[in-house]
Amino acid sequence: MLNAILRITGAAAVRISTYSMTEDPVRYLVNSMGTGMITELKVITDKRFKGQQAAAHQLASANFSVTLTDVHAKVMVVKNDDWNVVVIGSANFTRNKRRETGIVMESPLAAAFHWKWINDLCHE
Repeated sequence: MLNAILRITGAAAVRISTYSMTEDPVRYLVNSMGTGMITELKVITDKRFKGQQAAAHQLASANFSVTLTDVHAKVMVVKNDDWNVVVIGSANFTRNKRRETGIVMESPLAAAFHWKWINDLCHE
């Protein structure tokens, strides 16, 4: 989903809240930062991420801001000068064969709301 959004928006800053992440999605994030498509990245995940996905956690924390907290929310915000995209859904940043659902919206108000609470948790 993030790849499709970035193809539309162009380079953007990203905030992510997810319960868990696995290595492939983390590598995608790292590569997207390397190419400049993700200009800034902050991620919050559940505290269990570090123990349940140790390799993914190590790779993520070596390359971008990762905050461990009590979280189950799956939210992504993609922002640049022209776009304010918010994705709210059921999917984590993992490879999963289960059906997932979500809502994608372009909304400065929703983007500002989710951007703020994610940033606030990153600074606790």
